[in-house]
Amino acid sequence: MLNNTLLSTFFNNRIAFKQVIDECTPKLHPTLLVGSNLVNSVREAKPFLEMNKLYQIINDFDRNNYTKVLDWSITTNYVVGNRVKFNDTVNEWIYYCTADNVANTPTFDSDFWETDLSYYLRNTRKDSVLESLSNIIVENNVEHLLKSTIQFSNYFEERNVYKPYTFNTNLLNERLHNFQYLKIQLQTNRNLKVNINKIGIKTDTAQTLPFYLFHSSQPNAIQTFSLDLTTGFNWYDVEIDLKYISNLHNAKGVFLFGFYENDTIGNFYTTDMYRKWINECSQFQATFTNIEGVDVLQPTLLPILSEGYSPFNQDFKTLFNFQYSVDLDYTYSVMQAPQIFDKVIQYDIALRILSDAQSSVRANTAHAKLISSIDTILQDKYIRTDKYAKLVEKGLVGQLQDLKEQLKINIDFVGSNRINYSFL
Repeated sequence: MLNNTLLSTFFNNRIAFKQVIDECTPKLHPTLLVGSNLVNSVREAKPFLEMNKLYQIINDFDRNNYTKVLDWSITTNYVVGNRVKFNDTVNEWIYYCTADNVANTPTFDSDFWETDLSYYLRNTRKDSVLESLSNIIVENNVEHLLKSTIQFSNYFEERNVYKPYTFNTNLLNERLHNFQYLKIQLQTNRNLKVNINKIGIKTDTAQTLPFYLFHSSQPNAIQTFSLDLTTGFNWYDVEIDLKYISNLHNAKGVFLFGFYENDTIGNFYTTDMYRKWINECSQFQATFTNIEGVDVLQPTLLPILSEGYSPFNQDFKTLFNFQYSVDLDYTYSVMQAPQIFDKVIQYDIALRILSDAQSSVRANTAHAKLISSIDTILQDKYIRTDKYAKLVEKGLVGQLQDLKEQLKINIDFVGSNRINYSFL
């Protein structure tokens, strides 16, 4: 899997376009000009990536599609995605709204608007980043027999013999601000992400209980949420991502996940358990390290991580169970070595633009001439020698495929063999 939002933003600052220089074609938004890898510099496609030519032939810019587009109005509240016509006394261009606004005059370099040409190129780049990277991952996974997601049921196999847990109290019979937590240790693997999908817990009193996720590299919780608990044992859906490395915490470390005793009411129940022990391919371990909780001096203080921190401390009773999945996440690998992806994305964008031009149905002289020229650079060229066809020149499609093959060799994916999981 990939974090599409993160990667799309990341490559926006690497893959760029060349600014339009003629006055008969709308200018590109400045944010499309950032980056050292110019799509326009793809050698074979360069003559056909001149924006003035593309603007005349690609279907998206056909004015027949804009007959119902309204003129821009200074009093209208516009939202993202709205499009308008605006005449700047020299040209009448089509503009797309990029941020909600009112009374902001459309210009090619506005914080609120961009031209239809900029809108098209921005979305083409976004599609290319996500599709080309995803296709490489999928193809590599198929060849190396990797699974995209490795899902399991509950982590603890409980014997279902429940006993009420006695929370510690002070002289006023008030529950202490002790943190009941599950310690989760990830293995050193940057390309795998552990997801907790459900929490299973038993109580005799309906309540809303806050949960906290801490990481040993910092004092503040990196995630908080509340569960509306009902009586009896129930599974509750959650979204908790545990990554080896993240913008939220330092590399690896230990996660502490749980709740404070003084946030609870009624009885909670523990059960004896045995854990699913997984072989050396296991990506994480989880234990309740101290069933009596972690002491803090005041309710406003955070857990003292030194208490119960040893991996040799573990309790064989559990206050809650969890279900999880393990996903392959290549986002970090891509961002650590973006230069080996740049050329693939660069060529893929060029191919998408030329394909759109080739498939256009706009009937004009410029289109007819360009179609025949584009055909000559897209496909491989062969000559017939006796019974065999000899390749004499790679087309843009073939070159892009070669780049993808090289990329699959260069990138350090998770293992080259099947990831096997077996339970003892």
